Amino acid sequence: MKLYEALFLLDADAKPETGHEEFLQDLLKRQGATVVSTDRWGERKLSYEIAHKKRGLYFLIHFEAPPAAIAEISRACHLSPVILRELILVDEDGVAKAKAD
Repeated sequence: MKLYEALFLLDADAKPETGHEEFLQDLLKRQGATVVSTDRWGERKLSYEIAHKKRGLYFLIHFEAPPAAIAEISRACHLSPVILRELILVDEDGVAKAKAD
């Protein structure tokens, strides 16, 4: 299992049944990931419209997952009407582990 850092941009107007943070954690857990830390950056104005939206919610999540799960996580994000964008990177510096300790 590798450590990953993901930044999610969610539609600020969409209201998932479980809440935004729980929605993201559930999405990751369904793909076999273990969430290490979650940081809500809040709602911000977008520099340009994405899917006709001018505001979005940002979440930074550190998680552990097998490398094969990243493609499925990305696919699930693209299929979700709540998630506007996602960026998933390998956390080579171990920032998440340092935060957790």
